[in-house]
Amino acid sequence: MKSNAVDFLTGIGASLAVGLIINLVEVVGIDHGVATFLAVAAIDVILLVTYNEQFYMQGRTLIFPLIGIVAASAYFILFYFIRNIHIVISAPGGFFDYVIYFINIAILMPLFEEITVRRLMFIGASHYIGPTFSAFFVSALFAATHSGLFLFAFIFSIIMCLMTWKGVSTYSRAILHGSYNGTLSMLWIIFGIDAVRQ
Repeated sequence: MKSNAVDFLTGIGASLAVGLIINLVEVVGIDHGVATFLAVAAIDVILLVTYNEQFYMQGRTLIFPLIGIVAASAYFILFYFIRNIHIVISAPGGFFDYVIYFINIAILMPLFEEITVRRLMFIGASHYIGPTFSAFFVSALFAATHSGLFLFAFIFSIIMCLMTWKGVSTYSRAILHGSYNGTLSMLWIIFGIDAVRQ
């Protein structure tokens, strides 16, 4: 996969563009979840057209959703049951807000992050500073955007960078990432609501 500084800067630019679009859309009174949906979906389409990567189904592709589900369940058990940390995810607008939230967290954002962080920034920086330093650098940037989860997000990103370097496709990584996010969010919602009711 040929890449360079332009790709790295494109990844940074796409990330900044999403933040800017979300802020602009929220100014006109649109809900944050919907604003995120519109911004990330628009940038995802542009990136997918610009950086077209053929989707191919392999035997190993089918294991990625399972890996995401198992990893999310293990993380949830560790934090909810063992460390007794409760996070309540709520959607004030009801069912529609939950649907938008899940589309964002399980489809749009994982695809966006796998294209920008791993496909563009990691590979682009690897060309100049090597894969090891690049993985640490972009993973630190990725983790910095996940407030309260820095260490875990950093480790997660390192693993995803390694998968990228080993040739795992953007779509396969996005499937793993999305199944992880979706499973974890669903568990927090189910058990969080239960915690609130108690």
